[in-house]
Amino acid sequence: MINVIHVVLNHYGDWTELTEKYDVVIDNPYYVPVQSMGINFELFRIHERYGSYVKELINRIRNHGSTIVKVINVIPNREYTDAVMYGDYSKSVKSIFVNNMFIISYSSFKYGLEYYTAILPPIKASVNKTLSELKSQLKEKADVISFKQERAKQLPVKIITELTPMERDVINTAYELGFFNYPRGANLDDVAKELKLSKATVDYHLRNAIRKIISSYLMKKEKLCWEQY
Repeated sequence: MINVIHVVLNHYGDWTELTEKYDVVIDNPYYVPVQSMGINFELFRIHERYGSYVKELINRIRNHGSTIVKVINVIPNREYTDAVMYGDYSKSVKSIFVNNMFIISYSSFKYGLEYYTAILPPIKASVNKTLSELKSQLKEKADVISFKQERAKQLPVKIITELTPMERDVINTAYELGFFNYPRGANLDDVAKELKLSKATVDYHLRNAIRKIISSYLMKKEKLCWEQY
C-alpha cells in the first residue's frame, strides 16, 4: 500500500506568512534538496504578473531572513512570475519530509499557510511510527492545522506512458532487482551496474520517474483536497 498524506501548516515566522498580507498564491513546482551543501534549490511560481507589487513581495522574501538564503533569478511570464531561490535545508519544513523518506509531490503557499501532499514509498516497515514521528517533528517548526492520511493500493498503469524510455528502463530494473523492497534487495550501485550506467545517471532518471508517477497519480486528488480550505 502507498501512503499519501495531506498537510496544512502555519510555519510561524517564515516568509510564507507574507502570502496572507499580499493575498497571493505561490506554488513550488520544482524542489531539489542538496543535503551535502545544506541547501534547497527551488523554483517558486507567484500567480501574479511581474510588477511593483510582486517586486515588493520578492524583496520582502529576500530580506526576511528565514529559510530563504538567496534569490537567484526572477523570470516574468504573461500570467505569473517565477522566482528561483536557494533555501536553508536545515531550517526548511521540507527537510523533515525528506529526512523521513517522504517524497513531496505538491506544495503551495496561500492565506499565510503551507499546503503539502507527500508520499511515503512502501519501503518503511512501521508506517504508523513514521507518520507519528513526522507529525511530531513538524510540530517543532510549525502549527499543524491539518494532517490527513489516505492509502492507495497501486498506481494507475496508464501513467507509465508518460515516462521516457530511459526512465522506464531505470524504474523497471530497480523494481525487478528489489530496490523498492523492505529490506532493500538492491541499491543504486546495483541498478547502475545492471544498466551499465553511472550511479548519478540512474539516480537522476529514477527520481524523475518517481516524481512523474506520483504527480500524475495525485494531480486530481490535490485539486479536490484543497478546495475545502
